[in-house]
Amino acid sequence: MSVIYRNPLAVVIVLLSLAVMAPCKGDDPLPPGLTEAIRNPLIPVIVDATVLRYDKQGYGEIKINTVFSSGPSKKQGETPAVELPRVIRGYSIDGKTKIAPLKVVLSGNTGRFLLFLDGDLLFSTYNHHFPIREMKPGKVEVGVGFNGGGAPWKPLWEMLCLIRNYPDHQKTEKDFRSAIQKFYVTTGRFPTTQEGLVALFHCPPAMKKETWGGPFVSGERSLWADSFFYKREPSGKYSLDSKIRILKGK
Repeated sequence: MSVIYRNPLAVVIVLLSLAVMAPCKGDDPLPPGLTEAIRNPLIPVIVDATVLRYDKQGYGEIKINTVFSSGPSKKQGETPAVELPRVIRGYSIDGKTKIAPLKVVLSGNTGRFLLFLDGDLLFSTYNHHFPIREMKPGKVEVGVGFNGGGAPWKPLWEMLCLIRNYPDHQKTEKDFRSAIQKFYVTTGRFPTTQEGLVALFHCPPAMKKETWGGPFVSGERSLWADSFFYKREPSGKYSLDSKIRILKGK
């Protein structure tokens, strides 16, 4: 039995309703921009990765620097196990078989990117590869421009704060305070204001590496150095305030 809609407006409303309810396929573009992408809870994996080179098929050999999100876990509070590929492709052109080579997606560029992965594929058709640059130790930025175009640039930590439950700023602050104390025990002083938290993972120019004794924080933690206000007080002690807390209004 066929149903005839006499009101054209009713047909439009029905079609729009079906479009909203339809599940997003692998080749359906998501809203452009890093903010929208990073807040999407359906993205399986978010990583900081360096694209080293391309093979004959245009697939990219990558080195994973940091895993920021492993996707939603079945059990609350648990991080799901994820196997990260060494070689990734682009995205599914038709949602099934045809794969755009990563070399084409990234315009042949190598370097460091914030990538959104689904297995060995980029999560969507475009806009889920964002360039990362390190301006100087402790100052890491990510390009938030549409389609990986770079500028404007924002602090990487500020964007990662948009990931649900990441980072735990209290634990991050506790880890830095512990590292500052280790620096003090080893060197006999706290880092100067000018040296900042960078002194915890890069030997200060005024010190010899043997005297320094670091690094005192991991490479992953060093990404968050720019997310704190650090100051050595005239008394010789220090103050440490989290920008993450301020950003989230906590």
